[in-house]
Amino acid sequence: MPEISPETILNLPLEVNIVAAIFAFAGILLLIMSFSRLRQRYLVSAGIYGILSSGLVVIAIVLIACSINLYTYSRIIYEQEANGRSTNSTKERRVNLMCETEIELPNYFVL
Repeated sequence: MPEISPETILNLPLEVNIVAAIFAFAGILLLIMSFSRLRQRYLVSAGIYGILSSGLVVIAIVLIACSINLYTYSRIIYEQEANGRSTNSTKERRVNLMCETEIELPNYFVL
């Protein structure tokens, strides 16, 4: 499994990084406003700002996590071209199929 590093995050689509950065920045600003409201003893508005800020930061983290998941999935899964294939049909309406690639041993299928 590929390692998750800042380089991996920077290789993600730019739109995902921008949207996640906007959500994280808005969440941090709301968290600062929440602390200032808490200092002024406006507990209800401080709680609302705190909940909104944590929600925005969680959304940013989920966006990055989903994007990393899709990025690593596309890097792990790749298509292989088959070098050779051969078929052999029998009387019972079955087809024996052999498929081989450059990397793997031949695979045999009965259809």
